[in-house]
Amino acid sequence: MLKADKDHALLESVDSRTTLAGSNCMEILLFSLGTTENFGINVFKVREVCTTPFITRTPNMPRGVEGLISLRGNVIPVLSLSSILGVSEPGMALGGSMMVTEYSKRTLGFLVQEVDRIIRVDWEKVRTPDNVSAGTQSYITAITELPDGRLVSILDVETIMANTFGDAVVGNIAPLHNGHEVNVFFVDDSGVARRKITEVLDKLGVRHKHAVNGMEAWTRLISIADHCDLVGRDLTEEIDLIMVDAEMPEMDGYVLTRNIKADPRFENIPVVMHSSLSSEANRAMGKRVGVDAYVAKFDADVLADTLRPMLERRSGPPERRVLPNLENTMSDPKLKFLVVDDFSTMRRIVRNLLKELGFTNVDEAEDGAIALQKLNSGQFDFVVTDWNMPNMDGLTLLQTIRRSPHLGTCRCS
Repeated sequence: MLKADKDHALLESVDSRTTLAGSNCMEILLFSLGTTENFGINVFKVREVCTTPFITRTPNMPRGVEGLISLRGNVIPVLSLSSILGVSEPGMALGGSMMVTEYSKRTLGFLVQEVDRIIRVDWEKVRTPDNVSAGTQSYITAITELPDGRLVSILDVETIMANTFGDAVVGNIAPLHNGHEVNVFFVDDSGVARRKITEVLDKLGVRHKHAVNGMEAWTRLISIADHCDLVGRDLTEEIDLIMVDAEMPEMDGYVLTRNIKADPRFENIPVVMHSSLSSEANRAMGKRVGVDAYVAKFDADVLADTLRPMLERRSGPPERRVLPNLENTMSDPKLKFLVVDDFSTMRRIVRNLLKELGFTNVDEAEDGAIALQKLNSGQFDFVVTDWNMPNMDGLTLLQTIRRSPHLGTCRCS
């Protein structure tokens, strides 16, 4: 089989296999970097595989970035994984294949020596490496074993992105009212992600605990719940919100969420999935297993804005703060609101917050397209919208409203 045909067939295989989320199975795309080591990447992060195209060299690029390519109208950076992982040798070719990856709302090209095949493994057989202190190990998030005994190192692509292009900046985030009374439990196998999540939670002023994989998280959550049963305390006094990553060793976030939702002791505790798997398919899978919100990594403001209304329900309502130029407008209890979010839990939270403020004339829409239909057929004073939604996202909805002569007077947030 010609290499181009092989890559095309592999791409079709990737497309057809991204329905495994929630089965506690992981499918890994195996590849080599010209050494004896075997590497892998979660197929959910691979958009396509192709022969290495012409790369335009660009000055002042970070180490490991070989240049830029134009891919169907989009300019994306191309990274040499052998250079980044420190396994390249003088005179070694860049690699004959390129994996186009998409995660954390960013598209990157990864140059590799050769792409092998896709294998399926149980998350239970995926382990965190014992030594992640230096060198190549710092870019490895997990290890698994092939049937023939060979080990596969699974890339920590979030660390690769952070070390190459810099960490996402966490800006000013207003502290939560009575945040010291709120407890968040989160789990993520990426050290970079845990560090950024901690920054956001610290700025919100809430207390937090964490685990580094799904199995550890579930063991600790069960232990906390059992202790509450023993001492006669409500579990919500110990945990106000749980935040989970999607892909983790030993137990993925989908199975972890399903376990949480199946245990009645966690009934009143919301679960937020925070993942670099930002496709609509993964978002939909999160909804199917019961997550109350899904946030793509990593936008500190979006994460804080998602957590805030859920946590404010726990810490008590903040002081009512109204912008001065809206003071007179917002005093009218007859104002009609449209709440737009693809997660019903978030719509319910916003509706309840508005009710506490005295506004009961509230309608809902599941995405921007449905919201636009309702706006065109009825009169609304305010629109409160989510950002990431299927069919039409929040930004497109707001831009459409602003451009429309008869909708332009509607206030949006």
